[in-house]
Amino acid sequence: MDLIELHRRQQISVGMAAAAVTPEARSSHSRLASGYAARIKNYDASAEERFSAIRANEHVASLRADHAGKLIANENAAGASPTA
Repeated sequence: MDLIELHRRQQISVGMAAAAVTPEARSSHSRLASGYAARIKNYDASAEERFSAIRANEHVASLRADHAGKLIANENAAGASPTA
């Protein structure tokens, strides 16, 4: 189930809990809403973890590219061939 569907179901459950006539129905819909909210939170957390890992990999790649660029610049300044 994607994040949009989780949000939709959570909002429906909140509305159903608010409109419930009996305490049992209110409790049931509230538990459903809480369950969906927990799944949304976990979904967001796992997405954040994936995003953080991607950003960390991009940072490392950037540092490596910067270091390689400096090495090439130093070789060029010293008169060495950049392809050697």
